[in-house]
Amino acid sequence: MVDIISRILRKACAPGVNSQGWTAVPLTSEVNKIRMTANRVRILSTIWVSILVTTAIFAQTGRKIARIEAEGLQTLTTETLIATSGLKIGDSFSVEATDAAAERLVNSGLFKKVGYRTRTVGANVTIMFQLEEVKGQSSPVVFDNFIWFSDEELAAAIIREVPSFNGSAPDIGNTNEAIKKALQHLLTERKLPGQVEYNLTEHEHLFRVTGVPMKICTLHFPGAQSVSEQKLIQATRSSMDPEYSREFAKTFPKYGLYPIYRELGHLRASFGMPVAA
Repeated sequence: MVDIISRILRKACAPGVNSQGWTAVPLTSEVNKIRMTANRVRILSTIWVSILVTTAIFAQTGRKIARIEAEGLQTLTTETLIATSGLKIGDSFSVEATDAAAERLVNSGLFKKVGYRTRTVGANVTIMFQLEEVKGQSSPVVFDNFIWFSDEELAAAIIREVPSFNGSAPDIGNTNEAIKKALQHLLTERKLPGQVEYNLTEHEHLFRVTGVPMKICTLHFPGAQSVSEQKLIQATRSSMDPEYSREFAKTFPKYGLYPIYRELGHLRASFGMPVAA
């Protein structure tokens, strides 16, 4: 600033145009121009900072999930992973939502390790999950006395809540609570009474309905040979619990009916799965 003013003072000492062709300019006018220029610089700086802040905010709120990928899957599909995570292609991206999705994957009991990284191109974000599946820690799911539904109907209801469901469930994590919730919702949806109860037995995840009497009214043994159906019915009624349980009905022939056939020399008798109607 001092150098500029000193040059103006030397060249603006007389009005008009001197012999060297310089035009005399009042000192106050030049100083005002310098001040105006400085003000413009400050205004432009303020606008530039505002633009940077706005751009940063847009970068946080304007990004979308363009792709979700996975490394380390062995038995599960990427589609099942995405559904379990709760994320959706096209949703707004945020670190908080992605962290919550990773936590859901951990809590499912399907994964031993869960991590992720992201890649951003413009406003599009690719999320790459890095996973290690849990091995050998799952058991079959058994529906004991859902007499109103087929197994296929029950499985379809569960898949809406637990996309990874394939007939078995992890022995750890919260997947079985989610299955219980799905089955309870199905009862409520169909306006059926009862509460869903869950137990982890030695070999299976057992779900059954409680609070509703389910007495066995009649018994049938279609296809009975060598031993009359009436004899089989009498043997069953005398020994089997009158409250219906598919699990008990499935195991009962081994102890209550096979001995009758063995007495007759029939060692290859077999019984199908019990069906409630």
